[in-house]
Amino acid sequence: MKIAILTLPLNDNYGGILQAYALREALIARGHDVFHIEEDSQGTMMYWSARRFYGWWYTHRLLRQLVSLWLNKDINRIYRKTYDVRRRTTEIRRFVRNNVPRLVLNKFENLKDKRFDCLIVGSDQIWRPLYYNHIEDTFLSFAQSWHIKKMAYAPSFGVEHWEFSDQQTKQCALLLQQFNAISVREDEGVKMCRENFSVDAVRLLDPTMLLNREAYEKLIGQKTSTKKGQLTTYILDMSAEKRAIVERLQAMANVQLVELGLATCDKSDIKNETKKSIEQWLKEFMQAEFIFTDSFHGCVFAILFHKPFMVYGNKDRGMSRFNTLLRVFELEDRLVFDNKSAIDLYNKPIDWKKTDAILQQEMEKSFLFMETVGL
Repeated sequence: MKIAILTLPLNDNYGGILQAYALREALIARGHDVFHIEEDSQGTMMYWSARRFYGWWYTHRLLRQLVSLWLNKDINRIYRKTYDVRRRTTEIRRFVRNNVPRLVLNKFENLKDKRFDCLIVGSDQIWRPLYYNHIEDTFLSFAQSWHIKKMAYAPSFGVEHWEFSDQQTKQCALLLQQFNAISVREDEGVKMCRENFSVDAVRLLDPTMLLNREAYEKLIGQKTSTKKGQLTTYILDMSAEKRAIVERLQAMANVQLVELGLATCDKSDIKNETKKSIEQWLKEFMQAEFIFTDSFHGCVFAILFHKPFMVYGNKDRGMSRFNTLLRVFELEDRLVFDNKSAIDLYNKPIDWKKTDAILQQEMEKSFLFMETVGL
């Protein structure tokens, strides 16, 4: 079966890229031909056209000059900083190019219905209007007249409160009536679908958990073992409280610190941002003796790789994803909100036999869901 997956744009987000990769790999293993589809904005199309016509250096120089005139300030210093970051993200883009083939369209309407047998929406926060300008596209508005299979695999609303306008709610509810199967990533999403769209949805695993550790070891090209005394942190929103926890853990346990997120509390200091390749990022998780994170996918890979971990509740990014994941795997005690509870949790073991048994059940549930639409 030829399948097109619609998810969030694959930018420099480790979890977002790996969930897209994992869903495609899981479907390929089931014998399908799978691509991701992405809509390019008109502004981006114009930019890349100019780059191809004039060349990289001239186009960037022209853009900097125009913006400098418009803002009446020198942006070259800012540009040099962002360029340094862009160079460090080259390996991430290489991974996407080689492992997550995409069909980039000027408009989704240009996609022909006979090209694919099934359209899948998901996963990650693709059902969050704040993250997707034309939210109706993520409910396949461009394919209303198509007579093919349509499925939602574990999309997320991102937050616990309703962000859709009344018009968006009405339109997306109608579009969901055309879906053959609907699933979401969080318990709260099941409730939101029922209360706002009047449709039934099931809660399923994030796609990253459809692959096992061996699949990720194959991806990075080697088996990895734990490095004794390595504390790995993956922090999306560093704060003074989180920094204090990291420093106290490091001093208490006398461990080597590997930081995969922002190294300081100052987000404006771009030079301190670490951008490892996808393979390097995974390797650091596999080698960790302990993981401290405020990321949903940080928790996911800690569970997959059997790494003792704690997660600092990231309320600004939404708690539903953490609460659901930890509830499913009976690891609610790994969630912390302050310094003291974090320190108390460091030496508390995890029953990995139990988590593996739960994971196996959840994987079977997810694949049975796919089978309902013939995947």
